[in-house]
Amino acid sequence: MAESRSPEDEITEALAAGKIDVEEMEDVLDLYRELYPLVSRKLSLAKKIRIPTADEAKMRMAEGFTLLETRDLMPKEKGMVKRAKDILRTLMKHSEDDSQWKGSHLKLADAETLAELVTLYLSDGGEELRGRLVELSVEAEVGIFVIFNVLKGSFLDAARFIGEVETDNWEKGSCPVCGGTPAVAYLEGEGGKR
Repeated sequence: MAESRSPEDEITEALAAGKIDVEEMEDVLDLYRELYPLVSRKLSLAKKIRIPTADEAKMRMAEGFTLLETRDLMPKEKGMVKRAKDILRTLMKHSEDDSQWKGSHLKLADAETLAELVTLYLSDGGEELRGRLVELSVEAEVGIFVIFNVLKGSFLDAARFIGEVETDNWEKGSCPVCGGTPAVAYLEGEGGKR
């Protein structure tokens, strides 16, 4: 009987085996090789996720609501802060100029600030968060990258929890589980469902 492999095992193996012959892309691959094990681990959530029944899920999606409330994906503060520090340390290690990581970007590891930014990300995901990062003198793309990666384990867990729920009738251009915008997608089947 064939051994079943998890998606995480497949990703880890692909990162380990990957080689890219494009200048500087190997550095990017090295960064992700180091980041993936950090960010894919489960973080304890601040509150328990309630998984909708099949009927509730069907009704929520028909009404245009996501299967989960995004605020339910908020991890506990202690785990978020540790994860943010690990991500920042990894980015600093892979950066040509580490001076930027010693200044304003450290605000991303402050518990109160991080909780505020994660809440903005989960509720809005965009413009308000960018504005707040600018106010904090944090480069927006770096801030969003750190916050997304702090939450990545929560997103993966949510996808696993919801994995059994039918989402084929979801017609919006966002995730039916959390409402987030897609970072990577592929089209499949008739009609090009993403």
